[in-house]
This record gives sequence, C-alpha cells and structure tokens, in this order.
Amino acid sequence: MTTKRNFYWDIRSIANSTIEEMNELDKQAKSLEEKIKSKRYTPDIISKELMPELQSIKREINKRKEEGCKAIRTRSDEYIAELRKADELNPDNLTDDIKLLQSGVALSADDLTTLFDRNAGNSTMQKLIADFAKQHDRDIQRYYRPTHADLIISVNTVPEAMQTVLNWYNKPSVYEKLIGEGSQFDQYFCNE
Repeated sequence: MTTKRNFYWDIRSIANSTIEEMNELDKQAKSLEEKIKSKRYTPDIISKELMPELQSIKREINKRKEEGCKAIRTRSDEYIAELRKADELNPDNLTDDIKLLQSGVALSADDLTTLFDRNAGNSTMQKLIADFAKQHDRDIQRYYRPTHADLIISVNTVPEAMQTVLNWYNKPSVYEKLIGEGSQFDQYFCNE
C-alpha cells in the first residue's frame, strides 16, 4: 500500500510540474505584453497577431491548471480507494481471538474491551469485536472506526489545497505556506 509520504510526494510532483509549465507559459505571456506595450507594433499587428497569441497562451495556462487539478483529484481518489480497500474486512487479518467470539462462551464487556484493545490497528478484528459486542448488548466503551478514516478525510482536502496552490502558481509564498517544507500538509503527510 502507498504510504502517506509517497502519496504526498506524488501530489507535490504533479503540482511542481504543472507550476513549472504554467510559469514558462507566463514568461511567454509577459514577453508578449511587453511587446504590446512597447509601441513598436501597429494597432493592426497588435489586434491581429499579438493579442490572439496572448489570449491563446492564457487559455493554455488555464488548461494546464485544470489538467493539474484533475490529475491531483485522480491521484487522491486512487489513494482513497486504496485506503478503503485496506480497511475492508480481510480474512487474512483474523487472529486467534476470533475463536473466542465463535466459542459460544459468554464474554463480558471487559473481555470484549480487552480483545478490542489487543487488536489495535487490525480493522477486521476490531469491527468483528465491536459488532459482536453490539449484537450481545455489551457496552465495551469502544467503537469501531476504520484505521484509515482520518487519513481519508485529510486526503479529501488535498485537491482543494492544491487548486489554491495552482491558482496562485506565480506566488511561491502560497506554495510554501500550503504545501512547502514545514507546512501543515508536509508535517502531516511526511510524519509516519
């Protein structure tokens, strides 16, 4: 399964290459704007050649931004699907504690709490134990939450943050604040 860190570097790589492309196009646009302002060209050349070329470049910048946002959304969706799959019930994750649930022995709330805690990080067993407790009216003071639930919530915020970064592609301070080294995203996704 992809690590948080690898996912984050995938996203940053998409953002970086998109920003690089947009900055290159932006340089071309600024060069054309300087030509237009220079008064070296006739109004006819400006309106028939330079302005259409400038508009074409601006459309290309927007197209690249949309493509970058779409690629980031796609990668985020793929990672979320991967995380959900990891949280699915999996017979390979059954432990010997399943035998206790199937034994027919009356398990107390304390017994079930111990089993639940012992299976921390095992989404399959915790779900089965929580369901068993509920079916047998045992209050174990625990609840099942898929292992990756919080990460999925965080990954869902990535495309919006990255859209902001791409909208302000020509402002490195926005990049640094949102996804640069030491940013909250950087700290969260690179802390494993």
